[in-house]
Amino acid sequence: MLFGFVQPIAGLSADRFGSVKVIVSGTLLYALGLWLMSISANALDLHISLGLSVGLGLAGTTQVIVLGVVSKVAPNERRGFVFGTVIAASSFGMFLFVPSVQGVLGVFGWRETLTIMAFLVLLVPLLAIGLQINESTEKEGKMQSVREAIGPLRLPVILVRPLSSSKHRKILGIFEVEFFGTSANGTRL
Repeated sequence: MLFGFVQPIAGLSADRFGSVKVIVSGTLLYALGLWLMSISANALDLHISLGLSVGLGLAGTTQVIVLGVVSKVAPNERRGFVFGTVIAASSFGMFLFVPSVQGVLGVFGWRETLTIMAFLVLLVPLLAIGLQINESTEKEGKMQSVREAIGPLRLPVILVRPLSSSKHRKILGIFEVEFFGTSANGTRL
């Protein structure tokens, strides 16, 4: 849940301080959380490592932040192709990563597997080097406040309007199933 609550803050931070800094910070928090989880001794340790550190870390490494910076470096005529490639690579990574981690888990055990995963996650900032853009491109455009970004809509309207349509309720149900399915698959690791 923390992941979902912090994503807007991570997006605002990416706009303010730069996407690469947010991605690297998120990756470091994620790796720290995985390592802390590997040395957890009780439920409180798991809440801090998995709930807090991993939740905050994943919020800083979402596709939204990556696609935001990719949109600034990709030429307009190739942007759709680049977005599709990034999204497909992410899906393919999960396709490879989950069975690989399962194999490592079968050989080493869960504590060692989490430590190995933490070290692998620490390699991600090296990939973020390719996302470096100059400051003038990063700061291009007028900075918005949260109020300006949300616009005239009020929170109750944002929540009630979609729920008033059966089509929107069905879409919301699909997203809920997808979210909980993904969460369940990630938890099995």
